[in-house]
Amino acid sequence: MKKKVLFVLIVFLFSFYCHAAETIEPPLIYYRDNSIIIGDTVVPVPLGNTGSYRYAFDGKRQKLWFQDSGRHTSTFICVNTKGQTEETFTIDVGKINLIDGRFFVFDNKALIWDHTKEFMVLIVDLETKEYQSIDISKMRYNEISCLYDNKIFFFDEYVEKSVMYFDLLTGEIFYAETDLKEYGFLP
Repeated sequence: MKKKVLFVLIVFLFSFYCHAAETIEPPLIYYRDNSIIIGDTVVPVPLGNTGSYRYAFDGKRQKLWFQDSGRHTSTFICVNTKGQTEETFTIDVGKINLIDGRFFVFDNKALIWDHTKEFMVLIVDLETKEYQSIDISKMRYNEISCLYDNKIFFFDEYVEKSVMYFDLLTGEIFYAETDLKEYGFLP
């Protein structure tokens, strides 16, 4: 009997520990007065070549990233949740002009959408500082709403409440299983 109770106790503790290790509690993040507020920390948005830097929060790695584009460069600044700058670097992106791009980050991968070339996105590995441009012409003219787990999410403007994603690994488009009640989608 003691062995069974001990076994059940060990299984319970193990399952409790495993569940606790997987949970990531994201801080409250919002924009106010040209600053990003992360919990109680205020991080001013730096000024760059094209005005203020773009910003995105990597929920998986718990890092705030700023991005600014030059004529053929892209500069990144990494800030932790305490407001401390961890890293700043610039990469040369060749003849790509990212002046009007949107910016998303997930799991140390950044997506920069170049509005001047509607069917091209730049994916930057923020660890290796390598990039690749990806043709997203299969998405037609739909607005990108999120980068998550090697997938680019967007709304299909022709189907009400329909979310689709472009799989970066396969280059294919799939419908996402959603239960949308209002406009908006977060993974």
